[in-house]
Amino acid sequence: MKRLLYLIVCLLISVPFIYAQNPVVIGVTTEGRELTARGFEFNGRVRDYKMDTTGTIFMVKIGYLTKNEQSYKNKGELVVFDFQEGRELWRRKVNYMNDQFALLPEGILFNSKGIKSSLLDLQTGTPKWNKKILPYILDREDNKLWAYKNGVSKKLECYDTNTGELLWTREVPHTYGWNYHGLVDDSTRLIVSDGLHLVNVNNGTGESYPMKTGTTNYTGAVALGALGILTGALTGYAGIPTGGNTVVELTSNVLRDDSLFYFANRTQLLCLDDGLKMKWGYPLSEDLTSHSRLFDYGDRLYMINYGSGYRANLRDLSSVYEKK
Repeated sequence: MKRLLYLIVCLLISVPFIYAQNPVVIGVTTEGRELTARGFEFNGRVRDYKMDTTGTIFMVKIGYLTKNEQSYKNKGELVVFDFQEGRELWRRKVNYMNDQFALLPEGILFNSKGIKSSLLDLQTGTPKWNKKILPYILDREDNKLWAYKNGVSKKLECYDTNTGELLWTREVPHTYGWNYHGLVDDSTRLIVSDGLHLVNVNNGTGESYPMKTGTTNYTGAVALGALGILTGALTGYAGIPTGGNTVVELTSNVLRDDSLFYFANRTQLLCLDDGLKMKWGYPLSEDLTSHSRLFDYGDRLYMINYGSGYRANLRDLSSVYEKK
């Protein structure tokens, strides 16, 4: 069965190697003229693909069906080739339960089991560097990679993406995972993770406001361990388990108004200044609050409480790999 990708390339399934072939007809115009595309053949199903911004490097994830053809096997192959020349550059075996990939201008960022990370050369597939880290943020504008040593480390580390050089470290605990991160100005990122943290992207400095953003004793919560494992199998990326009784996302969004931040956790609705100093706090009943949403209308602040949270099996995901 032919699988056609109508943007640039036609990906076909049949033989155990990859090669460019004659143009493949993919349709007919209203005037009766044939529409053609370049075709490539693979020895498995195309699970996903990425092309770089230059239209040169093509990264394809190949999967293989089980005997009953009802699902994919965990093991497959990553194939990287030069699209312009129609030439395979390299390939490697992968396990979609454990391995994660991100195509960057500097190379392919590879992580296995949330433990070991490498930057693979685009032309050869050989590692430019190896680190025992779990990547969390790719700052593409500044060519930086933010990561932790492991799932329990409180030290957030910043590396040069191309060389792997450690640039700075900063304490940002993540017992209950990252709830939010985003730039508040050109040089400062706000991270919500066991509190609020302002982090200078150049040196890691900034203020913190610690708080509890989850719970480890939430009565009535439904265990979703099996669902978490299934999600990992289907999507191909793994999370950091934070404990079977942990419930996360018991927070609100961060609402910013000029120089003020508004934020709610399980015990308080807070107003903080741009240095994360508390202006005021409104007490909330811990047994009633959960994941919530803040918005303002006129001179009033509103909070919608959804009455829900998430089991932590796969919530603590790196934004390097997570999908919308």
